[in-house]
Amino acid sequence: MSNQGIVSARHVDHVGMTVPNLDEAIRFFEDALGGLLLWRVGPFHETATGVPINSVQIAMLRLGPSFNVELLEFNADQQNQVLPSNVDMGAGHIAFFVDDIGAAAESLRNHGAELLEGPLEGAGEDKRDQALRRTCATHFQKHGGSRDIQAQLRQFRLETTGQYVKEIPNKVRAAVESLDRELCHGTEPEGTLQ
Repeated sequence: MSNQGIVSARHVDHVGMTVPNLDEAIRFFEDALGGLLLWRVGPFHETATGVPINSVQIAMLRLGPSFNVELLEFNADQQNQVLPSNVDMGAGHIAFFVDDIGAAAESLRNHGAELLEGPLEGAGEDKRDQALRRTCATHFQKHGGSRDIQAQLRQFRLETTGQYVKEIPNKVRAAVESLDRELCHGTEPEGTLQ
């Protein structure tokens, strides 16, 4: 049997999270994480799974260009109302790529988030990968559009990308073009880069 994934699946549509208070969760996702409320429904008094509940309210938010988060507030007699630890079964997380982890942590704290620990030094992707991605984003200034740059920098808002788009000095452009030739065409770099 081949490992082809779910037959006819195109992509992940959303991730669901049960929250204790839907209004507060929506406010946090909008204000602290830049989420966009797509829709809100309920209350309903039954679920598709048949688990007995008193009610459920549901909201769908979009984070970034394509990540959807479904927030669910259940009211049920048999509900465990203790939040799981990050090591407990059923616990999950959402990870964000940020340019300044210290500033991001402070922003989250200012919006009422309680950080368990960190930010931790050395966490995240290799710095060389960041440099290459930024180099590619620089390249897209000449050959692509704002959305291409936004995708390479992994930024949620196009306005943020605009803050980073600057006129590229000729020396930097020459270095990027040399790297492009070497990586994509297998040719030796021209001249000496200083």
